[in-house]
Amino acid sequence: DVEEEDGDDGNDAGLLIQAISDSIERCNERYLENLMRQNLDSSGLPDNIQDEIRREVQLQLESKVEMTLEAVVDAAMSDEDGDGSELVRKFRDCRGMPDGKAFRSRVQDFCASVVNSEEVTQEIEPLVGLLITYAVQNFQQGDGGGQSGGSGQKERVHISRSGSIDIRMD
Repeated sequence: DVEEEDGDDGNDAGLLIQAISDSIERCNERYLENLMRQNLDSSGLPDNIQDEIRREVQLQLESKVEMTLEAVVDAAMSDEDGDGSELVRKFRDCRGMPDGKAFRSRVQDFCASVVNSEEVTQEIEPLVGLLITYAVQNFQQGDGGGQSGGSGQKERVHISRSGSIDIRMD
């Protein structure tokens, strides 16, 4: 019986990790889609540049969410209160629950709270505005009323981990 209980603890942790992984991916996609729709649709940028901006923002979002998740889990696993963090409390509320509708709902709420937290949004949302502004200015300068055909230059946007932005003409 003791072995079964130990196995259940491992399964509970595995279940929680898998549930968070699945849910955080959906939350990231939903947040990114809304953010891009609000900011890119009216930018006037060609689809290929919009796609590059979306890819770069997605990479930055996933990285920032992962760092935030790690910090929350570390704080929740320690004996510290996590400065009374709502995210730590929500994570702790997910632990030890059996799989089911209530468990999935709590995990979904936790993941949505992580993705929409100030730690994430205060970094990602200004980045989107900056990228779009930079791309629009660079595109307008490079366009010069130029070719509307498919043989024109392509621009690629790249953001380094340190936050520097580079738009390259191919």
